[in-house]
Amino acid sequence: MKALIALVLGAFFISLNPVCAQTEGQKQEWSEHIVEAVRSKNFTWIISKSDSLLSTKISDSLLIQTFTGLEGMYGKNTGFEKGAWKNSGKIQIYTVAIVYENGILDLSVSWDSTEKISGFFLKPKVQKWSRPDYADSVEVIEEEVFIGKDPWSLPATFSFPAGKKSFPAVVLVHGSGPNDRDESIGGVKVFKDIAYGLAAQGIAVLRYEKRTKFYAKELSDSASVTLNQEVIEDAVAALNWVAARKEVNTVVLAGHSLGAMMAPSICELYKPDGVVLMAGSPRFLGDIVIEQFRYLADAYPDNKQYASALEEAEPLYAHLISQKFTANTPLDSCLLGIPAPYWMEVKKLTLCESLRKLKSPVLVVKGERDYQVTLKDFEAYQTCTSGLKNFEYKLLPGLNHCFVFGKGASIPSEYTKQDHVSASFIQELSGFVNKVNPKRNK
Repeated sequence: MKALIALVLGAFFISLNPVCAQTEGQKQEWSEHIVEAVRSKNFTWIISKSDSLLSTKISDSLLIQTFTGLEGMYGKNTGFEKGAWKNSGKIQIYTVAIVYENGILDLSVSWDSTEKISGFFLKPKVQKWSRPDYADSVEVIEEEVFIGKDPWSLPATFSFPAGKKSFPAVVLVHGSGPNDRDESIGGVKVFKDIAYGLAAQGIAVLRYEKRTKFYAKELSDSASVTLNQEVIEDAVAALNWVAARKEVNTVVLAGHSLGAMMAPSICELYKPDGVVLMAGSPRFLGDIVIEQFRYLADAYPDNKQYASALEEAEPLYAHLISQKFTANTPLDSCLLGIPAPYWMEVKKLTLCESLRKLKSPVLVVKGERDYQVTLKDFEAYQTCTSGLKNFEYKLLPGLNHCFVFGKGASIPSEYTKQDHVSASFIQELSGFVNKVNPKRNK
């Protein structure tokens, strides 16, 4: 069952064997086997082809349960889009889009030099982006740049409104996971929408590839990636890069989800003119994770996938919050399969105390329909920062974790649909940035 959580949350197990040199005939045969396995829910062939690592993570019954659960979320499987092969460093990857009634998922299967499957990865299909209505007429200039220093320099995009000689700028910091610079989540490009929406309001934006995505292979050899490596170092580098631009008169840090949680730590190394905490929380991350499992199990009472995932997660969570959990706790005893040193670092964070040290204006903003961080998290911010006049709070009706509008309870399948960040969120964000008093006169 541990592999079920990994599959649902997008873990990708990668072999480091040399690249496999399949013939075109082999590729055609293997791709047909993969499609037929998903169509028939008979994964015997995939299991027989899995390498020694992957075979410890998946089984025929697990995959049947996973894909049955996906139909509970997205409706019936109605077909497949044409698949494609590509080389990716030391592996070859076959990706095929699985079409459901209410969404499309990309299945990626990787192969090593021994003709074994070394990776199995499911994620919502990234949709082609179109401009949101609130940015349809604005002329946006985009510069492709790099932030930080070798060996971890990162490609980034600096977007700014045409025709302006001076403007405020926002640095966007991602949520958890190996995000791209647009923070592409299913059918939504959260950061790209924000960049164009703010440009329409005269505000520049820097967005960058997350280190855990751009240097995934290099970091795969590490026992555990630290919060400093995952978030803080690159955010500080991005802030310094923006501050060095002569056109920029104000620098605002805007963190989403994990990026919001780590914003106070970032601000210890760089003092921005303003801070935006988007869908974040000052509570312990482990508490938030287990509450997400419980929410999904309640939201899908007939889906055994979520009930089983919760059943597995509960004892791992109990161990995580106990005195017995240490930096040496085995990986298979860690919640989400996240290494123990990372969890120990998270447990040491004093988020409320760090928030109260912020002196710049701070906007705490959350979507009302967000189940990943809830009203409990929003109220925790208010409690932590009670009496501080530099904090303001906005709870936006109808918005989910990506600040997309919807109705009813928020569920995972809505993230597969192509949509845009809400205009109401862009309005709140731009209003805050434009009223922050610049401390630089460039």
